[in-house]
Amino acid sequence: MTEAHEPVLLQEIVEFLRPNRSDGTLVDATVGLGGHAEALLQRYPAARLIAIDRDPRALDIARDRLRKFEERVTFVQERHEKLIDILKQSRVAAASGVLADLGVSSMQFDDASRGFSFRFEGPLDMRMGPDATSAADLVNTLEEAEIRKILREYGEERWPGASHGRSSRRAATAG
Repeated sequence: MTEAHEPVLLQEIVEFLRPNRSDGTLVDATVGLGGHAEALLQRYPAARLIAIDRDPRALDIARDRLRKFEERVTFVQERHEKLIDILKQSRVAAASGVLADLGVSSMQFDDASRGFSFRFEGPLDMRMGPDATSAADLVNTLEEAEIRKILREYGEERWPGASHGRSSRRAATAG
């Protein structure tokens, strides 16, 4: 899996996310498959890294990929939004740099069982980690108004629930 994955803006991130001290702490708040983390640890051999991901499968892959740096890496399965708490628990007063590559990863799109893909049949899951409710459960239990609110606020859908597109107009005028 890690061989096929190419981290985005790798050279730029390694160049500009350098620790302010040779032994500084870097944070990869969405470590994913560990590509950025690996490059940072190779480039800055005295730096420490806190590797965070809420997806336990991704964290396992990153842990395996970063095994040769394990004495310098702390792995944390958590949401990146908990960064301040994670730093406190890790006794890190200040991080030299923080990387957050937000969004769905190719690993999640390519795994039909995750429910993110338009290319593969799979369950309507769409969870980033095991601590969330599946999309199928939300669709089947929430009121329509709550679903519209989610689509508007998180999906940036301007008119949730409105019919869009040619097929909708055709269906509305057929009769």
